Amino acid sequence: TNSTEWTRQLGSSNTDSPNGAACDASGNIYVTGSAAASIAGQPFTGSGSLNAFIVKFNSSGALQWVRLLGATISSVGTSVAMDVSGNPVVVGSVQGALAGQTALGSNDFLVAKYNSS
Repeated sequence: TNSTEWTRQLGSSNTDSPNGAACDASGNIYVTGSAAASIAGQPFTGSGSLNAFIVKFNSSGALQWVRLLGATISSVGTSVAMDVSGNPVVVGSVQGALAGQTALGSNDFLVAKYNSS
């Protein structure tokens, strides 16, 4: 049968857009995209209009953590994949500069690796 195991809704007080998802070997689910405000108590970062986000749900659908990555103009997570150790890696686009980075053009790409725990 086609039964849904679980459904979750998560977001900010503004507009959010998921763009990619991936699962690890333990069945955890990672979602990436963009958010225009804080999500689940994780503060909005940078001075831009959008933050890239990554969210981890365990295999039962319980929220594990949220991370936001902001820039001086905007950042968007477009895809997420797992490295060989099961850590999520987000790629996306950034306008302006991420913290500790320098903008190289009007629209650069970003790569961010996170610890799965």
